[in-house]
Amino acid sequence: IYNKDAEPKNYDNTGVKPEGDANLAEMVQGALDLFGDKDPFFMAIEGGEIDWGGHSNKVMPTVMGVIDMDNAIRKAYDFYLAHPDETLIIVTADHETGGTCVAYNEHTPGVKDTVKLSFKTKGHTGTVVPVFAYGAGARYFGGVMKNTDIPWRLELLMKRD
Repeated sequence: IYNKDAEPKNYDNTGVKPEGDANLAEMVQGALDLFGDKDPFFMAIEGGEIDWGGHSNKVMPTVMGVIDMDNAIRKAYDFYLAHPDETLIIVTADHETGGTCVAYNEHTPGVKDTVKLSFKTKGHTGTVVPVFAYGAGARYFGGVMKNTDIPWRLELLMKRD
């Protein structure tokens, strides 16, 4: 499923992705098509462009990486809709990168509101990252938790069945 030659090369700062670059949603769909109707399976999907955008302090690669991840999550959610009793979707991050700050411009009546994204570092930060979960077993995940707790909670769920 993963094609090393198609490894993402990152968006440029205009939001244009290189021709023929890997598409996260397509890779997720390919994995679901391959494994979806077989024995139980586990997929870990990383939206690495979000991290790379934070390290390079580039707004568009970061934003487009989030959009790519959202599209990939939609593919997983569509799979969940077809298999609700046996699908668990967990969305989180292992860390925040770039010290990303969001500022809203002052509102002017009749003018479209805009936001400004800026960065405070090119490294990882200690900012708390949320955990979102949906589907079978979601009650064991979510909110603020140690990301190192996720694997053992998954193991408990798998042993339960």
